[in-house]
Amino acid sequence: MRLLILGGSDAGISAGLRARELDPTADVTLLLADRFPNYSICGLPFHISGETPDWRDLAHRELHDLEAAGLALLLEHRAVGIAPREKNVRALGPGAEAHILGYDKLVIATGAEPVRPPIPGLDLPGVHLLHTMEDSFQVRERAAGRPGGRALVIGGGYIGLEMADAFSHRGLQVTVAEQLPAVMPTVDLDLGGRIGDELTRHGGDVVTGTTIEGVGQVGDRLAVHPWSWRPPQGSRRECGARSW
Repeated sequence: MRLLILGGSDAGISAGLRARELDPTADVTLLLADRFPNYSICGLPFHISGETPDWRDLAHRELHDLEAAGLALLLEHRAVGIAPREKNVRALGPGAEAHILGYDKLVIATGAEPVRPPIPGLDLPGVHLLHTMEDSFQVRERAAGRPGGRALVIGGGYIGLEMADAFSHRGLQVTVAEQLPAVMPTVDLDLGGRIGDELTRHGGDVVTGTTIEGVGQVGDRLAVHPWSWRPPQGSRRECGARSW
């Protein structure tokens, strides 16, 4: 049986290993868009902070362990088309060369596509989105080179707060901006408020009820402008640009 799996993070790797447990003769191939199989994406903030200095330590299993378990991994291969009737997948390799990969069973374990907020200026140098290992390398390099600088984290959820902590470890002054009334909106409002107070107690700046409407360049710094404060009644107060 030929099993083809699109995606090599936890879900894809788990599916491949389980398939080999059930059928040791199964031919299992995994396509990975990047070169980092079975890494802890949740651990990226700890690599950026320096608490996990070597990114390789974020791996749940090393490549040779996966290959020893009978998995064939095609790194830096991206699936661009699926032909269900023909039971094959068209993929592009690292040099944009095309491959046609046949299968008997197909598993799609590519994970979620991150939401890119509709904020003008996200493509400016110094603005980073955190989703992949490559993203973490860029953020880490910039954070490590700016001790004493300022960082703005847009979003006060789990990853946003972990990134605030990571930047604090790097010696940056951190502001967390959250559009809802408190950080950690997955918990009740009172607990979210207490978490925000704790962040402030440790030297952070927490701004809630705030929507970032744009990012711009001011000299050699970035600025977000304007800050929109919207209390529950629907009134609005515009604040001046803030620089980072």
